[in-house]
Amino acid sequence: MLTIIGFLLVIGIVVLLISRKVSPLVAFSVPSLAAGLLAGFTPGELGEFMTEGITTVFPTASLFIFAILYFGVMRDRGLFDPIVRSLVGLIREKPVGLTLVTVAIALITHLDGVGATTFLLTIPALLPVYDRMKMRRVVLLLLTGITAGIVNMVPWGGPTLRAAAAIDADVSELYLPLVPVQIFGILLIAICAVVLGKLEQRRIDAGRNDELVRTSAGLPGRAEADTATEPRPGEPTPRNANPAEDRQFTSTQADGGTLALRPRDWRYWMNAALTIALLVGLFTSLMPLHLLFVIGFGIALLINFTSTDAQEGALHRHAKEALSMGGILIVVGVFLGVLTGTGMLDSMGDALVALTPTGAAGWIHIIFAIVAVPLGMVFGPDAMFFGLVPLISEVAGSAGVPAMDVARAVLIGDNPGFSISPVVPSVYLAVGLAGVKLGDHIRFTFFWAVGISLALLAFGIAIGAVGF
Repeated sequence: MLTIIGFLLVIGIVVLLISRKVSPLVAFSVPSLAAGLLAGFTPGELGEFMTEGITTVFPTASLFIFAILYFGVMRDRGLFDPIVRSLVGLIREKPVGLTLVTVAIALITHLDGVGATTFLLTIPALLPVYDRMKMRRVVLLLLTGITAGIVNMVPWGGPTLRAAAAIDADVSELYLPLVPVQIFGILLIAICAVVLGKLEQRRIDAGRNDELVRTSAGLPGRAEADTATEPRPGEPTPRNANPAEDRQFTSTQADGGTLALRPRDWRYWMNAALTIALLVGLFTSLMPLHLLFVIGFGIALLINFTSTDAQEGALHRHAKEALSMGGILIVVGVFLGVLTGTGMLDSMGDALVALTPTGAAGWIHIIFAIVAVPLGMVFGPDAMFFGLVPLISEVAGSAGVPAMDVARAVLIGDNPGFSISPVVPSVYLAVGLAGVKLGDHIRFTFFWAVGISLALLAFGIAIGAVGF
């Protein structure tokens, strides 16, 4: 019973997200409650499960909210403008150049194996370039996410560490045969970048991207966005202690400009130093990521705005985006809490293994690797590697298949699709930073991720990295 309810819950949520018939807040919360009650749990028990789930995702939700606010202020103040100009000059306004640059930056920034860091470093820096060149933001998300997934097979990456722990194996022994697969994957995503770049060039030439840049994500048009700082009817006009700031706010509405600082302004360099300090903190684990951005946002407000009105104005400009997606992340915690606490997740894993055809034990890991991308959208990395891999290894072991081959097969199959999984918290950080709806991202990226996953699996089998 739990198995059936669990599958219905997950499939229903994915369908609702893709269809865009209801808000994600509704898609995750209402079905989760209904499924829990249908499974026979009391509201009190479900409340405990949901609380545990929210506790699990709360640091990520906090990171998301304050990272969006922080980078919003940095964009307002023009911190990324020189980077944008340099990149545009480097690629000479060619979409293929930009897509290849996206892959290169995502590859470098994901060497630490942390998805949140990759999205924080790549998306805010490149998003203005994509908008300026009238390229779709979903292309940025696809290339960043799949590139990160390929690099994610490094020994210190979360999935690889989970897989090694699940089968009690040495992580280096598990990883080394995957190096050629990673190299092939990087070449493959680079080819995809060229193809996508050419497709975007055709769309731009045909004028099909003129309005899609913002409106396809459900965001206001450029004119609306630039005048979003105007007070609502009945509200007083903000008065700043700094007259120059007052003029900046006014000119933003008058000429479609921004609050950008010029490099000769000392605050520009303070912003750069603060951002570098935050990035150093990310890589050195100085303190939890969400706390870094909580503190960083407060310092950013002090540096850039001298009055409370101006500080609140900066907060209001980006609060809608930050809080709407932050709220969705918290509701995802509700969903994960119900799925885990009720035992639905364990039951679904057992059922999938039990459904394996008789005589297919020697191929079971290949079968699961083939469907790893959609499975990853349901189970997430913890359940995939700590729940499914041990079960698959046990069945495959009865046919003489080493556990190493099982773990490598699932790693290869699952990683390219991690950025479209509704149960991976950092995915919400990515779509929030890019201003793209999750359903749009899943629809655009899914088949690319599946195709690359299958190609990598075939290559892994061909070179002997995965046996059977």
